[in-house]
Amino acid sequence: MDVRITADAVFLNEAAMTAASFKGGRARDLRLTADRVDVFDNSYIGTTSFGPGDAGNMRLEVGRLTVTNGSNLDTSASGGLPDWLPAPFDCQCPPPSSDLGQGKAGI
Repeated sequence: MDVRITADAVFLNEAAMTAASFKGGRARDLRLTADRVDVFDNSYIGTTSFGPGDAGNMRLEVGRLTVTNGSNLDTSASGGLPDWLPAPFDCQCPPPSSDLGQGKAGI
């Protein structure tokens, strides 16, 4: 594991927690274990490869997860070739609460 964080609570406000690769090669892995994680105001948790290479694995073990106001959780490879793959994202947590609202999508 390349980035491992264990805490009672984690709060991200206009912040990022990432294990990224910027020049190429596989991004590193990220594991976050906490009773509560709040990700809000355009914050980000993820593993990304911005050059040639795959994204890293991400695992969240969270008792309560809240993701709001433009924030996201992601594993992605943005190098541009179809061979570069996003990585597994394993979330051991209840469904996240969100500010997306309720109702039916589409027409």
